[in-house]
Amino acid sequence: MREPTLKEIARCVGVSVNTVSLALRESPRVSEKTRRRVKEAAARTGYRPNPYVSALMSAVRRNRRAPPAATLAFLGEHELSYCQRVHPYIYRFFAGARARAEEQGYGVDFLAVGDRPYGRGRLSDILYSRGIQGVLSTWINPELPSLDLEWSRFASVVIGLGETTAPVDRVENDQLHSADETVERLIAAGHRRIGMVFGWKNAHRPLFERYSMAFRQALFRHGRPTRDAVYAPEEYSLEGFRRWLERFSPDAVVGIHSQRMKDLVSLGYAVPAQISFACCDLWDADLAAGIAGIRYRYEAVGAHSVDLLTGMIRRNQRGCPELPTLTTLPGEWVDGKTIRARLRAERVR
Repeated sequence: MREPTLKEIARCVGVSVNTVSLALRESPRVSEKTRRRVKEAAARTGYRPNPYVSALMSAVRRNRRAPPAATLAFLGEHELSYCQRVHPYIYRFFAGARARAEEQGYGVDFLAVGDRPYGRGRLSDILYSRGIQGVLSTWINPELPSLDLEWSRFASVVIGLGETTAPVDRVENDQLHSADETVERLIAAGHRRIGMVFGWKNAHRPLFERYSMAFRQALFRHGRPTRDAVYAPEEYSLEGFRRWLERFSPDAVVGIHSQRMKDLVSLGYAVPAQISFACCDLWDADLAAGIAGIRYRYEAVGAHSVDLLTGMIRRNQRGCPELPTLTTLPGEWVDGKTIRARLRAERVR
C-alpha cells in the first residue's frame, strides 16, 4: 500500500507543502490552529515520516548556523571571573555549554543574577528583550531564594543540583555512580572498613544526601559495615574528625574534596601506609598530586545541557514539561598513589 505524501496532506488542508513540513516539526512560524489541522489530516491519512529522510534533514539543518541574534542565557549567582577563581566547576559547565552552542550557531550570555534584586517578571522581561529563547541555570547557594522566572516564556535546563521554583529538565554529574565506583575500587584493593567524610553537610545538603545514600547502599551491597561509616557533622572540625577515625577505625577514607586527605596527614596518619584515600571530585592539582578517585566531565555536562536546550527551541517547546527528565553523566575513575594495591594480610579480617 502506497504511503501518503506531504503534497496530499497539503491538498487536504489547503496549505502549501512547506507549511505542512513546518507544522509537523512544530515550527512557531505556523499558527497553532494550522498545526493542529495538519496533524489531524496526517493522522487520518496514515502519514508516517520516513526516519532516514528526517535524520538526513536534521543533519542538514544542524550544519546551518543560527542567526547571530540566536542567543542562550547562562544564569549564575556570581560573575564569571569569580566563578573561575572560587567555583571552577561552574566555569567548566559554562565553557562546555558555550563550545557546544557555538558549534550549533548559538551565542551564550553569562548573566550573574544571584545578588541582584530582580523580581520574577523583571528578570524574565530582560531576558526576553534580549531575544533569549533558552535558559541554562546553575544555582548552588542554599541561602539564596530559588531561581524564579516566568518559565512559560523560555526553554529551560538546570545544570547540577541548583534549586528552581518550577520542575524543568536537569543535567548533572552522576554522584550515585561515583560513590558506587569508588567503593568497588577500594574493595577490589582489599579494604574492609571504608568511611566517607563530609566537611560541609549543611552548605550543600542535596549533594550530601545524594552521596551518603549511594555510599551506604554500596557498602551494604558488598557486606561492609555501614553503621557510623559516614562522618557528616553539623560543623566540621579536625578534632571531631580525629574522634570519628578512632571510633570507626577505617582502613580507607573517601572524601568529596582532597582537603580531607590533608586533614588525615595533619592528624598524623600516613597516606596510604595507614589509611588509603580516594576523592570523589578530582581537579587538576589533585591529579598532579597522584590522588586516586573520580574525575567529573563538567564540560560534557554543559555540552549535553545545550543539546537538550536547542532541541527544545527547534521543537518550539517552552515552559515546564509534563514529565521533567534527569540526565546524569558518570565520571571516570583515575588510579593514584593514595590507595594501597593490596592490604597487608594482618590488616584484612
